[in-house]
Amino acid sequence: MTPARQRATPTLSLGVQLMHSERMNRSIATLSAYLLATTLTAACSDESVDAVETTPETPDPCAAEDAAGCLVNQQACALRDGAAVCEPCAAGQYADASGVCAPIEGTLYHHVFADFTTEPGQEVLGLCQSWTLGNETELWINTVELQQDEMSHHSNWTFVTDDKYEGPDGVWPCSDRNYDQLSAAVVGGVLYAQSTQATREVQRFPPGADLHPLPWTV
Repeated sequence: MTPARQRATPTLSLGVQLMHSERMNRSIATLSAYLLATTLTAACSDESVDAVETTPETPDPCAAEDAAGCLVNQQACALRDGAAVCEPCAAGQYADASGVCAPIEGTLYHHVFADFTTEPGQEVLGLCQSWTLGNETELWINTVELQQDEMSHHSNWTFVTDDKYEGPDGVWPCSDRNYDQLSAAVVGGVLYAQSTQATREVQRFPPGADLHPLPWTV
């Protein structure tokens, strides 16, 4: 007889490389996943909240060439005193194809990761962080937004089934749970990869496209 499968704690894990050069720094990172509202169920954890409705300022339109140049860095284009300038969008917004900041649609699933301290000049390698989602049903993720002030050089975010890398949430040495990114990507999937030294970034699929973590993923 096969024993009944027990409920486990799904976790979103990432491998991190941190680089600091001048001062002691307490580091923090936040991750927001925006779910397609039509498929979200009540099974999501209490960290799932409606996305904040924002009404971005609508500046005068830029020329298409200027707008395209700003979009390379995920920034909007605005005319200021007759000159085209690139401007970052606020949290919860993204630069759309026209070069204007637009609200990220969907239901927000938001998490603030634990902070930790590094010494001046210290380079930290081989740490992972994890986030228990608590999703009893599948998720449909259209957009991921990262904000971080930990001076992270890069990070890769993966999800796997809940029988992998078990343990409490927070910061932990990847080797303690035999975590490696390739294995996690093969048995689960890749949610997001941070661009080098990016402090805020939005990864967004076209409307109707999404990542699809299954129930009880880690």
